[in-house]
Amino acid sequence: MGAAAAKKVNEEFFARLWKITPPKEGISLEEYINNRLVMYKITGVDPVYPKLFKENREIVKQNAIMEYKRNGIDYDGAGRVKTARFSPSTLLMNSRSRHWNQSKSQQLCSMGLYDSIIPVEMGRQLASKIPGCRIVEYVGNHSIGNHPDVLNFNINAITDHNLRYSNKK
Repeated sequence: MGAAAAKKVNEEFFARLWKITPPKEGISLEEYINNRLVMYKITGVDPVYPKLFKENREIVKQNAIMEYKRNGIDYDGAGRVKTARFSPSTLLMNSRSRHWNQSKSQQLCSMGLYDSIIPVEMGRQLASKIPGCRIVEYVGNHSIGNHPDVLNFNINAITDHNLRYSNKK
């Protein structure tokens, strides 16, 4: 399934996503935090955990404060475009993705079962193209978990992966 197909499957989601106004120069901290919360509510909640947990709300706020203070705000909205080149669909279609099978490090692909942006099938497809790639699927959307247990699951999976493969050459 390509990006265009994913968009067709979930047109309502993408319509909401593209209505988010990128922050403008001079935005207040409070406005910026609200902007980030709106985005997270779209990409973070899922059918299993449909409400934004207070712990995640606080994480989003703290991250927004850090971005704001270091002037790391994506004013032109191109962040989505800049990072799109690393999405599974782009990597699968891009001839440069052939370099994945030349990687000397063990790869980890972490995918939310309810990801509204990159369907889990794309992550599975990408992982199958990378020799020895480990895939971790979690109950969640595009973030790494909207429930503290899911977030901890992901942190543990990433930590375990790093410990297993960091000392291997």
